[in-house]
Amino acid sequence: MKLIITLSIFLIFFLSFGQSIKTNPIQKSILSKLLFDVYGFDIAIDPCDSQYLGCFTENNYLSEYVITDDLTPLKDLKTLRLGPEIYLTSSFYNNWSNFNELDELSVENFNVTLSDNITIPSKLRRLYITYPSVPLSRAFFESNISYLSIVDPSNDNCFPTLIKINPYLESLSTTVSFKTSIPSNISQVFPNLQYFGLYINNDMDELGHKNYSISNIGIFPNLKTLEIQLSMCSRCQEFSISSLTSNVPSIETFYWWKWFNFRSIKRIFYNGDILSSCIGNCFKFPKETYFESYDNSFSYKTIDFSNIKSFEDNSNTFQQKLPSIDNAPLLTHLSISDSFVFGDIPESYCRINFSLPNNQLNGSVPSCIKCIGAAEAYPLVFPNPLSNFPLNSQPNCPSFKFDQNYTKLVATDGTGQIIITGTNLGWQLDNAITLIPNSKFAIPISAGIGGDFNELDLYFQNGQFIQIEYSYIPPFIKSYGFMMDDYFTFLTINGSGFDFHGSNNITFNGEQFDFYEAIGGGIYDGMIRLQIWQDLNLTIESEFTVSAFIGGQSSNVAVFHYFRYINITEEKLILNYTGGFIDINGSFGTNNASLVSVSISGKNCLLSSYTSSKLTIEYPSMNQNGIYLLTLNVGGFAVNLNVEYIGVPTPSPTPSPTPSPTPTTTTSSTTSHTTSSTSPSTASPTTSSTTSHTTSSTNPTTITTSSTSSTSSSTPTTTSSTTSSTTKSSTTTSSTTPTQSPDEHISTSSTLSISFYLISLLLLLIQLNY
Repeated sequence: MKLIITLSIFLIFFLSFGQSIKTNPIQKSILSKLLFDVYGFDIAIDPCDSQYLGCFTENNYLSEYVITDDLTPLKDLKTLRLGPEIYLTSSFYNNWSNFNELDELSVENFNVTLSDNITIPSKLRRLYITYPSVPLSRAFFESNISYLSIVDPSNDNCFPTLIKINPYLESLSTTVSFKTSIPSNISQVFPNLQYFGLYINNDMDELGHKNYSISNIGIFPNLKTLEIQLSMCSRCQEFSISSLTSNVPSIETFYWWKWFNFRSIKRIFYNGDILSSCIGNCFKFPKETYFESYDNSFSYKTIDFSNIKSFEDNSNTFQQKLPSIDNAPLLTHLSISDSFVFGDIPESYCRINFSLPNNQLNGSVPSCIKCIGAAEAYPLVFPNPLSNFPLNSQPNCPSFKFDQNYTKLVATDGTGQIIITGTNLGWQLDNAITLIPNSKFAIPISAGIGGDFNELDLYFQNGQFIQIEYSYIPPFIKSYGFMMDDYFTFLTINGSGFDFHGSNNITFNGEQFDFYEAIGGGIYDGMIRLQIWQDLNLTIESEFTVSAFIGGQSSNVAVFHYFRYINITEEKLILNYTGGFIDINGSFGTNNASLVSVSISGKNCLLSSYTSSKLTIEYPSMNQNGIYLLTLNVGGFAVNLNVEYIGVPTPSPTPSPTPSPTPTTTTSSTTSHTTSSTSPSTASPTTSSTTSHTTSSTNPTTITTSSTSSTSSSTPTTTSSTTSSTTKSSTTTSSTTPTQSPDEHISTSSTLSISFYLISLLLLLIQLNY
């Protein structure tokens, strides 16, 4: 059984107990003596009498304590945190490689000079050092430590000369002042740094202060979060960090504490340091920036709004009019409150969500505000001394317009939407999604079938009433396949317009069958299934027809070619993003090359050579590196494989001098769907090849991919076939439920704040076995 013991000294008394357990006697003895030496507690007190032990006492007699005892027997020590009056000696560090489980060390008033060759505990991942008064060992910066914090050194003791590249450090926080500096090669030494926190001491009243700046410290290729905190001071040096932020290729979060802070998702561009000192348009932000400001005084003319998505300003004492958003195409939200803004609310504000309470706006309001009246508009524009819009204003909307050219056909799977547009429609509409305030809404429609029109009533904020009509799309057959679980075999049909709540009437080679309710849908095709008891009475490569009659509507008549099994033996292909040639091995079921086509995310490939077990394609280029979906279609039977485009060329075979003809009877677009894993009627199948399928995309960062199942000779397989050789059907597959491409976004928590360590004098965290 594991034991966690916590010892801390605070300014009050607190003692808590959990489950009583016994512990290792040697480690227990060391802890008992430590309690006696530090606290003055009776040595007979059992520090391991409870699972969680916290000791908090008034520290009236203890000015400082140096731990001289040998702590190496504490083999299970995982976390050691020392407060400002607790010290370790060099003997601890000379032997700390013996602490095989030590994960975290926090030391205040660090005063031990260590060799650059000292061995760091192998599992140490977090090191927090405060007030170092001696130069730090280079070993701290060359180990496997992931989180490193160095705060308030007495002199330039933060960094030694950095030589060795360290790929392990992910988070670094430190102090910058006139007496400390940051190595110019820090971005080269820590290439995988994801969090960088800087406490900038710019208090000009500090003894010996002189103006300073951060020099060019290179490019941080993987930085996700940059946090900068300035001193709370009455006389503050205006500080420039442009050399730092201009060298961050991509950043997800940026915090600037003291004057303003903003969050952005890409690179930071700006000139100047304090908003109030800027003259002209000084600040241009990355695309889709979220800007927030509190208790600052600055002109909105200093801000370039072209890339801002959300703008919030509170308590701005600069007297001015509202900012113009004519050149702010990305702006969707604006909030200005408790500020010295006056004048009119521009008509252009009708296209965004805005809130302007508690300002000095004394002009007119735009038409979209007049349309909804004071009661609906109160949270948007009141309280303000508006000239033409008193608190009792009623809705007045002669400019209201509803466009009748909306789409009246929706999907049957419950993901369909009716998009309506117009003028001064309001900011919200019951049971609708606001796409553009006052001009565009999306109305979700529940699952259903049939071509008869349904009616839907719309009530707008201005009191207007509109009734719209809609019906469901007819069925459309795209592909077929087979699905097998531990007990049954199913014939599957893929397409759209299916019934997701009832049976589906299908005509197969002239004979009618009722297939189960559809599964899947959304961005993927729907799939319907019919349990079959024996192989279809069809010969290989023979044609058969499939059609549907659902909700009173008939589908296309799809013509497919029959195959039992197709597969690709490669698990993954690496392609050059500029295009090229590649071999694909597998079992393709036919020698007829005219039945074979290959595409990558909707782009057709040229079939250069073909046999029933090996083919060569000339594949297209892609604009970006990333994972894409390759689809092999043999007479309508489709198999999918994830391929990766990279910037390094791969060996290419010599193309055949007489390329096989590219099939002209199949289509190239791909559409995805889910499979039996979403259905309670079937067990999760095992696929014989990569059969998962996603929507086509030319952007690798938005591609949705799905998992690959391995072949099992003893497990039934799931196969799928798509694309009629003589119909207009789009290429699709039956697949296991797809998942999105991994997004390796990693959010690193800030380690800049050290308040917890500043109030704690001692914390030992130990795991023991008995």
